[in-house]
Amino acid sequence: MSRSFISLQGVASPFFSELSHLIRLAGHQTHRINFCGGDLLFSLSEPHTNYAGTLSGLTAWLVQELRRHSATDILLFGDCRAIHQAAIAVAKELNIRVYVFEEGYLRPNWITMEVGGVNGYSNMPLEPAPLLAWASKNTVHTGAVPQHPGGSNMLARAMYDIAYRLSSAAMGRSFPNYQTHRPHNGVLEYAGLARRFGMGWWFAREAQRVTAKLLATKAPYFLFPLQLNADSQIRTHSPFPDVIASIDHVLISFKEAAFRQESTAVSLVIKNHPLDTGLARYRGYVERRSRDLNLGDRVKFIEAGDLPLLLSHAQGVVLVNSTVGLTALQLNCPVFAMGKAIFNRDKLTDQGGLASFWKDPTPPDARFVKAFLAYIKAHSQVSGDFYSRMGRTHAALGCMQRILKDSP
Repeated sequence: MSRSFISLQGVASPFFSELSHLIRLAGHQTHRINFCGGDLLFSLSEPHTNYAGTLSGLTAWLVQELRRHSATDILLFGDCRAIHQAAIAVAKELNIRVYVFEEGYLRPNWITMEVGGVNGYSNMPLEPAPLLAWASKNTVHTGAVPQHPGGSNMLARAMYDIAYRLSSAAMGRSFPNYQTHRPHNGVLEYAGLARRFGMGWWFAREAQRVTAKLLATKAPYFLFPLQLNADSQIRTHSPFPDVIASIDHVLISFKEAAFRQESTAVSLVIKNHPLDTGLARYRGYVERRSRDLNLGDRVKFIEAGDLPLLLSHAQGVVLVNSTVGLTALQLNCPVFAMGKAIFNRDKLTDQGGLASFWKDPTPPDARFVKAFLAYIKAHSQVSGDFYSRMGRTHAALGCMQRILKDSP
């Protein structure tokens, strides 16, 4: 039976067009809906329609458009964007399957593809008992899963993103009602990233010094990796309005833990996200709040660093819902998650409060970690990436094969 696929906003790269091409070669119909100039740039090689209306008028328009194309499936990247929330609601009414794409839960060299939602909206059944039962019957998935070459090519990613933003700006009059989900002007963001790139050598040396000192003195420490401020993992799937609020919460809790009885002072290492633009100036905020709370040099802020090395020696990792948590679990590092992460559940993360975590962090159940990782690899991860040519090829082929196995 032939199926009809409608693609909405994808990642800023040719990935969706390449996936749609493979789907058409398999004998199915595809059509793209564009909401801005960047979308149009990456859809020129496929059948497409432009939507220039308002968000309030989108639902009614989508109903007509999806019926016009006899849509059976929708493809979209990120399920928290306002236009995608509207589309998902319409799809439920019309009984249309929605494939949601996102950066990989496992990194590098993986992308995420789930039906219905990802991250906090994921529909995967991830409770311990059924997962362990599944793993016992599917041992082929519990071993190492081969990864195809690719990886997140940062230069290609940046070039595609710049092209997307420039096209959106150049064609702004054609899409007068479009509102991006990005919080900052592209020029400001790239100026911040350029500065970060230029300071990369200094950030790396600073992180090496901090890490070397911690390991040499065998000083106990916890790690707190930050997330991107605009990420839906913060804005939608956490109790915090922004990253600053999460920093404040963790610093106050760390202060109140009162490690005075410890023979060696316990430190908190806050690591910035590698793609942070620097516009929020987290370093300055951390330094000011640490002084206000009289934490002295027990709080250390780094912009870079060897995550596996840091996690391997940490007392535990505190995070909102960063995928760093999955790396930590594989290294048997205790995790306390403050957001709605797919891995924030019994036998994986500490289910007590943050106050008790500082004192007695609960390590993950190694057997369940293995089963959990195997299950999400088999049911939500596709090998490859969105940006490098080879990675896109592998990912598009893997996604197409998995999509077409689903009954229409």
